[in-house]
Amino acid sequence: DPIGGPDSKWKKRGGGPNVATFFDDFTDGHGYIPSEETVASAQGKFSELANMGQWLVTVTAAGDNETIVCADDAPGGVIAMTNGSANDDSIEAQINGEMWALASGRDIVFECRLSVSDVDACDWMVGIAIQDTAVIDGTDDFIGFGNSANTADVYCANGKDASGVLPFSGGAATTRTDTGTNLSNGTVSTNFVTLRFEVTGTSEIRYFVDGVEVATHTTNLPDNEAMTTTMCIQNAAGAAKELNVDYIYVAATR
Repeated sequence: DPIGGPDSKWKKRGGGPNVATFFDDFTDGHGYIPSEETVASAQGKFSELANMGQWLVTVTAAGDNETIVCADDAPGGVIAMTNGSANDDSIEAQINGEMWALASGRDIVFECRLSVSDVDACDWMVGIAIQDTAVIDGTDDFIGFGNSANTADVYCANGKDASGVLPFSGGAATTRTDTGTNLSNGTVSTNFVTLRFEVTGTSEIRYFVDGVEVATHTTNLPDNEAMTTTMCIQNAAGAAKELNVDYIYVAATR
């Protein structure tokens, strides 16, 4: 079942909070328009200025045509990240601060529900990664789902000290599995998929698609860096592409 809220999977125990959580259902109406991005107006939810918003946005684009908006006709709340119209235009959004770290005795859960507008003509990624300005083109430490091959395939992958390898290319210092799920072109209300991973200490990561376990990874776990909640999309053709995210949930035992 979809995540119902920040405490729906793990409850506080022992008389105090022992679980750190992040949950966003994107129902608050805060978006991002780059032509209005100034120091005075950049203190909203999304900002290209570090620590001026909740999400730090990195844009690679020929112009200011990209947007991040809470979509219309999207029951339950959906954030739509739309690139500019040139090849390799990209939007990357990461929560300011690195709050998720693998450690012995600590568990981490991530879940996200999303759709992609043109699955054969873009690269995308959701998960956790180190703070970076080029996550989709080569982040060093990460766990998540995505694609770097401009196809409908959904890969799960993780990397440790990968030194700029494309996250979902299966390169050095990464472990990657084709989940066997292929996306269909989606909108803000169609063709969603639910992606989840569960990290146990520093020993394994279990990956799930629509509630079905698809892989277990025990190598290249990024256990030497703290990471942050991340979502990205990059064009692989000269037309705007859209990543639609219904919700993101991350929780970790302290």
